[in-house]
Amino acid sequence: MNLGSNEISRYVLLTGAGFMKSEVEGISRQLRTWADALQNTEIKGQRYLSEKERSISRQKKEKAEFLDVLKSYKK
Repeated sequence: MNLGSNEISRYVLLTGAGFMKSEVEGISRQLRTWADALQNTEIKGQRYLSEKERSISRQKKEKAEFLDVLKSYKK
């Protein structure tokens, strides 16, 4: 099969577009998952948090992460 430069260029363009489309779809799914995770938190938004509330939220997160590490050692 003998392809001319126009056919090769078209093939490269189409395969690159297909790859880019799958990458963009993957990024879109990741962003949607991230947005859902943010919406499902008890935090209303940054402007509603005082420094005390930020500190409490940070401590809760660190505690949960620490407990997860401890659980992984029990297995």
